[in-house]
Amino acid sequence: MNEHIPQISLVCPTIHGWECLSQTCRSITTDLDMEIIFVGLTNCIPEGGLSIPHRFIVSSVNIVGSCQIGMFLAKGETVGLFPDDEFFSPFAWDEVYALYKESNDYKIIACMNWWENQPTERWGDRGNFKKFLKRFGMQLPNSCSAM
Repeated sequence: MNEHIPQISLVCPTIHGWECLSQTCRSITTDLDMEIIFVGLTNCIPEGGLSIPHRFIVSSVNIVGSCQIGMFLAKGETVGLFPDDEFFSPFAWDEVYALYKESNDYKIIACMNWWENQPTERWGDRGNFKKFLKRFGMQLPNSCSAM
């Protein structure tokens, strides 16, 4: 019996509630065959809450342990990691998946970057740095990756 293998399994440790997580999942636009594996303290996804195939694993381990559990249970040929409060550009995962596949090297980890156009509260009041962000934007690394 052949088991269905998605192109990518996304693993998401969950800390925040459904409202935050639903916004994150609604931002995922893709042509990929994917699954999402959520790992967290309680299943915060209501019945019929997501259009993307998903599973929720209840676990009380930390974020790194949650990633390990999700990666162990992933069925996809490629695994991606993302936090539960991230927002994605349309087809961002398609681009990362294509970059990973084009490398033709299983040791490669293809990471997304995010573009911070406006300063946010996380930067606080940092004078010239704030002006730099407003004028030029800044590309900052994040934890979204495919491997």
